[in-house]
Amino acid sequence: MAREHYIFIDFENLQPKDITLLKNYKNVFVNILVGALQNKISFDFVASVQELNAKYIKINSTGKNALDFHIAYYIGLLEDINIEFSIVSNDKGFDPLIEHIKDKGIQINRVGSIQEALKYERAIVSKAQVTYNINTKKEVKEKTKEKIEVKTKIKSAIDNNNGKNNIHIKKLKGYINLMKNNGTTPKKLKSLKNALISSNIVDKNNIDNSISELKNNKIIKVTGDKITYC
Repeated sequence: MAREHYIFIDFENLQPKDITLLKNYKNVFVNILVGALQNKISFDFVASVQELNAKYIKINSTGKNALDFHIAYYIGLLEDINIEFSIVSNDKGFDPLIEHIKDKGIQINRVGSIQEALKYERAIVSKAQVTYNINTKKEVKEKTKEKIEVKTKIKSAIDNNNGKNNIHIKKLKGYINLMKNNGTTPKKLKSLKNALISSNIVDKNNIDNSISELKNNKIIKVTGDKITYC
């Protein structure tokens, strides 16, 4: 199974006309970052996005490199050696950041088109398929080895589940810190729930669980309908 691939489109710098070719890649998640002064997006592009695992992120600030910093922020939230990243942009200013992330063993590239991003995706899938074919030719005869493999898979499943929980908490904490820096932290519980849902970090059906996670991790305190940030 191919690993998750997050594509960040710098829509302020580069506007792909059609990204429907991504719809067959269920492991690909698209984030379209739109500049503060960009108020028009073509109908064809919007229609193509509706078929994907995609979301828009509107930037409120008009400062220099504001959108670039937001992309860096969201990659930082998701940072994991098991995740592939692509930044669709012609802005070479991303390159020092990309080299730094690569040094940490994380697969990330800046590309000039969706097609180029998919070249990396196909390379990853092909490499995984070759590895699988080699492994299937090997016969495992020792029962002790089979037991070790089973234990390893169980441990991996547990670690993967814990890792997803940690990533979710990291996203929640990062978004709240962003609101703190902007001075926009909600004062009431209902307002906080609405803010988290509108950010697309939390699904509406899981909002109560996310609030509990924030409380359990001592990120917020809830007294009645009032919120205190720790």
